[in-house]
Amino acid sequence: MIERSGCYTEVSPDRQHLEAHADYLEKIEQAAHAWNADPGAPPATLMVLWEQLVTQHGGVEIEQLCASPAVISILLTLFAVADETCAGMGWDVTRHEVPARAFAAIAMGAMADKSS
Repeated sequence: MIERSGCYTEVSPDRQHLEAHADYLEKIEQAAHAWNADPGAPPATLMVLWEQLVTQHGGVEIEQLCASPAVISILLTLFAVADETCAGMGWDVTRHEVPARAFAAIAMGAMADKSS
C-alpha cells in the first residue's frame, strides 16, 4: 500500500522538529524490541494503530491515501516498526542476539536444512 499509493514520499522528517523525530524513532525502536521479545504478541500500540487503520480508514482508496495524513502516519509507523523488528533478516543470528532479533532467528530457523 505504501509503495502503490506513493505515500513513502512523506517519510522525510520535519527539519524544524528534529527532536520530535528522534523521539518518534525511539518509539519505533522500543516497539520493535517489545515485539522481538514476544513475537506472538504484537505490542498494544501497534494493535491500536492497526485497529484505527482498519475501522476508521478501511474505506480509503489506495489512490487517496496520500491525501490523508492520519493514514500516512499509521502506515509509515507500522511499516517502520515491522522493518525494525525484522532487522538482520536473512543473516544468521547467534544465541546472544535472539532476544533482540527473534523474527530474524525464526526466519533463519525455518530456512535451515533440517536433514543435516
